[in-house]
Amino acid sequence: MANMGRIKRGSPEARLPDIYAPDQREVAIPLEPKLTPQANAEVYFKRAKKTLRRADRATEQLKTAEARLETLRPLRDDAESSETSERRMAEIVDILSGKAASAKEARHPVDEKAERLGIRPRRYVVAGAWTVLVGRSARENDTLTHRYAAPSDLWFHARQAQGSHVVLRRPKQKTQVPKEAIIQAAAIAAHYSKARTSKHVPVSYTEKRYVKKVRRGAPGTAAMLREKVIFVTPSLP
Repeated sequence: MANMGRIKRGSPEARLPDIYAPDQREVAIPLEPKLTPQANAEVYFKRAKKTLRRADRATEQLKTAEARLETLRPLRDDAESSETSERRMAEIVDILSGKAASAKEARHPVDEKAERLGIRPRRYVVAGAWTVLVGRSARENDTLTHRYAAPSDLWFHARQAQGSHVVLRRPKQKTQVPKEAIIQAAAIAAHYSKARTSKHVPVSYTEKRYVKKVRRGAPGTAAMLREKVIFVTPSLP
């Protein structure tokens, strides 16, 4: 539009400076010779508006797909696990076939507190009697860490790798957690991380009191004020 006076009617193209390029290099813009320069500009404006509308729709569709993916990932993990019960496999079939309303409704909560918070983390028992909970999504990680876990619980996360938040429940603050339980909980954190195919994975852990929510951070982000690091092989108990 800024160069309308330079465009002649009937031209197959217009060679104009690119105002967005640092060097103002020329760009060739194809034109419809039968249309006036103004009409050609209107064609491009309409095309741009349609593209922007498509982009907005695509953004919404992507959000919907990502939410669906968060639901399907834990189902896939359960389906692939050799420890999944026949009852749970039947629940998964019901969810995928539409017979169950959602994965959330088809899985029993860990306890009353988890039910109140609306989370259903994976649950493991390590070293004989120690409970380990694993978040299934970014939002569940966030709730498990910052609203469910007690300050004295141990918190695990694969170091420098995207993964689930893992909490080892500590019934009493001063109760000594056995080394075996720490190793198994760390192995679980390594298993539910992007580093699960590595043989030796560094896993950071600390008391939950030293894990803080990142201000304005996305769901599932956390910062450790102090940590210990242990190298483990990814595995499930």
